[in-house]
Amino acid sequence: MFNSFSQAWFYPLTANSPNHCMGGKMVDFTEQERNINFVFDSFAKWRGGLSVIGGTTIRVIALQDTSQDSTLNPCLWKLRMQIDNLGAPSDEWETAYSYGSGNGDKPTVDFLNIRVDNGCHTPLVTTWQTFSSGNLDILPIIDPPSPVVSNIGNSSCSNTGTGETNGAGTYLGVDYHEFTFSVDYKFTPNLGVSPGMAPGLYRCVIHFCLQEQ
Repeated sequence: MFNSFSQAWFYPLTANSPNHCMGGKMVDFTEQERNINFVFDSFAKWRGGLSVIGGTTIRVIALQDTSQDSTLNPCLWKLRMQIDNLGAPSDEWETAYSYGSGNGDKPTVDFLNIRVDNGCHTPLVTTWQTFSSGNLDILPIIDPPSPVVSNIGNSSCSNTGTGETNGAGTYLGVDYHEFTFSVDYKFTPNLGVSPGMAPGLYRCVIHFCLQEQ
Protein backbone atom coordinates (compact mmCIF):
# COMPACT_ATOMS: atom_id res chain seq x y z
CA MET A 1 0.00 0.00 0.00
CA PHE A 2 1.33 3.42 -0.93
CA ASN A 3 -0.02 6.70 0.46
CA SER A 4 0.73 10.01 -1.23
CA PHE A 5 -0.23 12.98 0.95
CA SER A 6 -0.96 16.15 -1.02
CA GLN A 7 -0.43 19.42 0.81
CA ALA A 8 -1.09 23.04 -0.08
CA TRP A 9 2.14 24.79 0.86
CA PHE A 10 1.67 28.54 1.00
CA TYR A 11 3.94 31.40 0.11
CA PRO A 12 0.88 33.66 0.14
CA LEU A 13 0.37 36.47 -2.32
CA THR A 14 0.37 39.48 -0.03
CA ALA A 15 -0.83 43.06 -0.19
CA ASN A 16 1.72 45.63 -1.45
CA SER A 17 3.84 42.85 -2.91
CA PRO A 18 6.54 43.66 -5.49
CA ASN A 19 4.44 41.78 -8.04
CA HIS A 20 1.37 43.93 -7.46
CA CYS A 21 -0.90 41.33 -5.88
CA MET A 22 -3.45 42.46 -3.33
CA GLY A 23 -3.58 38.90 -2.01
CA GLY A 24 -4.20 35.31 -3.01
CA LYS A 25 -4.32 31.72 -1.89
CA MET A 26 -4.98 28.10 -2.76
CA VAL A 27 -8.14 26.62 -1.30
CA ASP A 28 -7.19 23.92 1.19
CA PHE A 29 -7.69 20.32 0.12
CA THR A 30 -10.37 18.02 1.44
CA GLU A 31 -9.35 14.94 3.42
CA GLN A 32 -10.01 12.76 0.38
CA GLU A 33 -7.87 15.03 -1.82
CA ARG A 34 -5.06 14.96 0.74
CA ASN A 35 -4.70 11.19 1.00
CA ILE A 36 -4.14 9.33 -2.27
CA ASN A 37 -3.92 5.59 -1.65
CA PHE A 38 -2.60 2.87 -3.95
CA VAL A 39 -3.52 -0.57 -2.65
CA PHE A 40 -1.92 -3.46 -4.57
CA ASP A 41 -3.89 -6.53 -3.55
CA SER A 42 -3.92 -8.47 -6.82
CA PHE A 43 -1.41 -9.56 -9.44
CA ALA A 44 -3.28 -7.59 -12.10
CA LYS A 45 -2.73 -4.37 -10.14
CA TRP A 46 0.94 -5.18 -9.71
CA ARG A 47 1.29 -5.78 -13.43
CA GLY A 48 -0.75 -2.83 -14.67
CA GLY A 49 -0.25 -0.29 -11.93
CA LEU A 50 -2.91 1.95 -10.45
CA SER A 51 -4.15 5.41 -11.41
CA VAL A 52 -6.17 7.99 -9.50
CA ILE A 53 -7.63 10.48 -11.97
CA GLY A 54 -8.65 13.85 -10.56
CA GLY A 55 -7.44 12.84 -7.12
CA THR A 56 -6.66 16.42 -6.09
CA THR A 57 -8.13 19.73 -7.28
CA ILE A 58 -6.10 22.94 -6.93
CA ARG A 59 -8.22 26.09 -6.75
CA VAL A 60 -6.32 29.38 -7.05
CA ILE A 61 -7.36 32.91 -6.09
CA ALA A 62 -5.02 35.76 -7.09
CA LEU A 63 -6.15 39.36 -6.55
CA GLN A 64 -4.83 42.38 -8.42
CA ASP A 65 -3.64 45.39 -6.43
CA THR A 66 -6.32 47.89 -7.45
CA SER A 67 -3.97 50.81 -6.91
CA GLN A 68 -1.82 49.54 -9.79
CA ASP A 69 -2.48 49.48 -13.52
CA SER A 70 -3.20 45.81 -14.23
CA THR A 71 -1.61 46.09 -17.69
CA LEU A 72 1.61 47.81 -16.62
CA ASN A 73 1.88 46.22 -13.16
CA PRO A 74 -0.03 42.92 -13.16
CA CYS A 75 -0.28 40.53 -10.24
CA LEU A 76 1.96 37.57 -11.15
CA TRP A 77 2.30 34.16 -9.52
CA LYS A 78 3.72 30.69 -10.05
CA LEU A 79 2.63 27.25 -8.97
CA ARG A 80 5.00 24.34 -8.34
CA MET A 81 5.00 20.89 -6.77
CA GLN A 82 7.73 19.28 -4.69
CA ILE A 83 8.04 15.68 -3.50
CA ASP A 84 9.13 14.91 0.06
CA ASN A 85 10.01 11.42 1.33
CA LEU A 86 9.73 12.47 5.00
CA GLY A 87 13.37 11.85 5.79
CA ALA A 88 13.60 8.34 4.37
CA PRO A 89 17.01 7.13 3.18
CA SER A 90 18.14 8.15 -0.29
CA ASP A 91 15.20 8.57 -2.69
CA GLU A 92 12.96 5.91 -1.17
CA TRP A 93 9.44 6.41 0.05
CA GLU A 94 9.12 6.48 3.83
CA THR A 95 8.39 3.03 5.28
CA ALA A 96 5.42 3.28 7.65
CA TYR A 97 5.64 -0.45 8.38
CA SER A 98 6.76 -3.62 6.65
CA TYR A 99 4.91 -6.89 6.11
CA GLY A 100 7.19 -9.73 7.11
CA SER A 101 10.97 -9.78 7.10
CA GLY A 102 11.81 -10.96 3.59
CA ASN A 103 14.16 -9.30 1.17
CA GLY A 104 12.90 -6.71 -1.27
CA ASP A 105 13.51 -3.23 -2.60
CA LYS A 106 11.83 -0.10 -1.26
CA PRO A 107 9.91 2.03 -3.79
CA THR A 108 11.69 5.15 -4.98
CA VAL A 109 10.05 8.52 -5.55
CA ASP A 110 10.38 8.25 -9.33
CA PHE A 111 7.85 5.38 -9.32
CA LEU A 112 5.12 7.99 -8.88
CA ASN A 113 3.80 9.68 -12.02
CA ILE A 114 1.81 12.89 -11.78
CA ARG A 115 -0.14 14.95 -14.32
CA VAL A 116 -1.64 18.43 -13.83
CA ASP A 117 -3.96 20.24 -16.22
CA ASN A 118 -6.79 22.73 -16.28
CA GLY A 119 -9.64 23.46 -18.67
CA CYS A 120 -7.46 25.74 -20.78
CA HIS A 121 -4.34 23.53 -20.84
CA THR A 122 -2.17 26.37 -19.54
CA PRO A 123 0.26 24.43 -17.30
CA LEU A 124 3.84 24.23 -18.53
CA VAL A 125 3.54 20.42 -18.93
CA THR A 126 0.18 18.65 -19.25
CA THR A 127 1.49 15.10 -19.74
CA TRP A 128 2.68 12.53 -17.18
CA GLN A 129 5.83 13.50 -15.28
CA THR A 130 8.05 11.84 -12.68
CA PHE A 131 10.20 13.29 -9.95
CA SER A 132 13.28 11.98 -11.73
CA SER A 133 15.81 13.99 -9.72
CA GLY A 134 14.78 12.26 -6.51
CA ASN A 135 13.68 13.53 -3.14
CA LEU A 136 12.82 17.24 -2.91
CA ASP A 137 12.67 17.43 -6.71
CA ILE A 138 10.52 20.36 -7.91
CA LEU A 139 8.28 20.26 -10.97
CA PRO A 140 6.71 23.49 -12.29
CA ILE A 141 3.01 23.77 -13.04
CA ILE A 142 2.76 27.51 -13.76
CA ASP A 143 6.22 29.06 -14.03
CA PRO A 144 6.71 31.00 -17.26
CA PRO A 145 10.07 32.53 -18.15
CA SER A 146 8.19 35.75 -18.91
CA PRO A 147 4.74 36.84 -17.72
CA VAL A 148 1.78 35.58 -19.71
CA VAL A 149 -1.37 37.05 -18.24
CA SER A 150 -4.85 35.69 -18.86
CA ASN A 151 -7.61 37.80 -20.35
CA ILE A 152 -9.62 38.13 -17.16
CA GLY A 153 -13.36 38.31 -17.67
CA ASN A 154 -13.28 36.33 -20.88
CA SER A 155 -15.23 33.11 -20.37
CA SER A 156 -13.33 31.47 -23.24
CA CYS A 157 -9.82 30.10 -22.74
CA SER A 158 -7.76 33.17 -23.49
CA ASN A 159 -4.37 31.47 -23.36
CA THR A 160 -5.00 28.12 -25.01
CA GLY A 161 -1.96 27.11 -27.01
CA THR A 162 -0.10 30.36 -26.33
CA GLY A 163 1.38 29.96 -22.87
CA GLU A 164 0.65 29.93 -19.19
CA THR A 165 -1.84 31.80 -17.07
CA ASN A 166 -0.25 33.52 -14.11
CA GLY A 167 -2.24 36.74 -13.71
CA ALA A 168 -4.99 37.83 -11.36
CA GLY A 169 -8.18 35.78 -11.32
CA THR A 170 -10.16 33.23 -9.37
CA TYR A 171 -11.63 29.75 -9.67
CA LEU A 172 -14.94 31.34 -8.63
CA GLY A 173 -15.12 33.66 -11.67
CA VAL A 174 -15.96 33.31 -15.34
CA ASP A 175 -12.32 32.33 -15.94
CA TYR A 176 -12.59 29.45 -13.46
CA HIS A 177 -11.16 26.95 -15.96
CA GLU A 178 -7.82 28.77 -15.92
CA PHE A 179 -7.56 28.77 -12.12
CA THR A 180 -8.80 25.24 -11.35
CA PHE A 181 -6.22 22.46 -11.78
CA SER A 182 -6.92 18.72 -11.75
CA VAL A 183 -4.13 16.45 -10.48
CA ASP A 184 -3.84 12.82 -11.64
CA TYR A 185 -1.61 10.21 -9.99
CA LYS A 186 -0.21 6.93 -11.31
CA PHE A 187 1.98 4.33 -9.60
CA THR A 188 3.46 1.29 -11.34
CA PRO A 189 5.67 -1.08 -9.30
CA ASN A 190 8.96 -2.08 -10.87
CA LEU A 191 8.43 -5.82 -11.19
CA GLY A 192 11.31 -6.53 -13.53
CA VAL A 193 14.10 -5.98 -11.00
CA SER A 194 15.14 -8.73 -8.57
CA PRO A 195 14.40 -9.21 -5.68
CA GLY A 196 11.22 -7.22 -6.30
CA MET A 197 9.27 -4.88 -4.07
CA ALA A 198 9.27 -5.41 -0.33
CA PRO A 199 5.65 -5.61 0.91
CA GLY A 200 4.58 -2.88 3.29
CA LEU A 201 3.00 0.54 3.72
CA TYR A 202 4.99 3.40 2.22
CA ARG A 203 4.34 7.14 2.29
CA CYS A 204 5.47 10.36 0.66
CA VAL A 205 4.20 13.94 0.49
CA ILE A 206 3.66 16.22 -2.49
CA HIS A 207 3.70 19.92 -1.63
CA PHE A 208 1.81 22.22 -4.01
CA CYS A 209 3.33 25.69 -3.67
CA LEU A 210 1.74 28.99 -4.72
CA GLN A 211 4.12 31.93 -4.64
CA GLU A 212 4.79 35.28 -6.27
CA GLN A 213 6.43 35.36 -9.68
